[in-house]
Amino acid sequence: MPPRLTVLLVLSALIAATAHAAPARIDEVVLQSSCARHAWPGRGVAPRGYVRGMGRTYAKAWCDLRRPASVASRLAGTDFDPATDALAHYGRAGGSPQDRLRALYALALGEGMRESTGNASAGFNRGVRHASSRDAEAGLFQVMPNSQHDSPWLGELYDQYRAQPSWCLHEVFMAGAKDRRQPVLGKGPDAEFQRFTKACPAFAVDYATIVLRTDMRKFPPVRRRKAQLTQACVAMFEQVERVAADDCGDPVAPGSRMPAALSESRSAATGTPPASRSPSARPPAPSSRPSSPSR
Repeated sequence: MPPRLTVLLVLSALIAATAHAAPARIDEVVLQSSCARHAWPGRGVAPRGYVRGMGRTYAKAWCDLRRPASVASRLAGTDFDPATDALAHYGRAGGSPQDRLRALYALALGEGMRESTGNASAGFNRGVRHASSRDAEAGLFQVMPNSQHDSPWLGELYDQYRAQPSWCLHEVFMAGAKDRRQPVLGKGPDAEFQRFTKACPAFAVDYATIVLRTDMRKFPPVRRRKAQLTQACVAMFEQVERVAADDCGDPVAPGSRMPAALSESRSAATGTPPASRSPSARPPAPSSRPSSPSR
């Protein structure tokens, strides 16, 4: 084999090994953390895949903090209404952007345990009568199709993940969890949203973090402070940062680069009506999602 070709093959192997090293190190940090061993009230210890997936999704968000046009950089900010911001509700809206991002993902992790026990395949609540498929819950955080219009960022994020499904991390999140094989409710776009939310848990996480800061009322356990925000999980995400720092590549992941019209608009992140709308317009009212007694 020619020497030059040998060198190229070796370099290719090293690059491939490096690309896979960071996720493996993140998994190691996460699984050795106190957060991974935490017993959630009424739910027990989280599935291994769920905490691994949350660790990897957080690593992507943390890398995005340096990118002004990213979802994460906005979510780590302070420009949110305290009345509907989950971090303000939990007394964690202060500190640095890094502090807020860790707290946000730690709360999301606790909310996912409350809503679905960390199982991405969770479908709509069969014990509740749904008016239509628009209010049928799906996925880790039991979000509904009717929430898509709360912020323009949600629809954009949905489109980006559908265009790049390799970022969904379905197999990672589902490791150690049993597929519930629950059907979706209805047909058309609402049913497709339910299906995709279950099939793409990384999207569900990013989606939920936006909703947590823009309208926590969508999550009854958060509204009632039943979702735990544990310091053990905050510390775990801080450890993840040290590993992720070596692997922050180009902004190609969903949510890393939003269109200028959205990234420059406060209303895009918060759901506040843009100036182009009528001054009398108001953000959508919170959904009246019935919650089961266990939530």
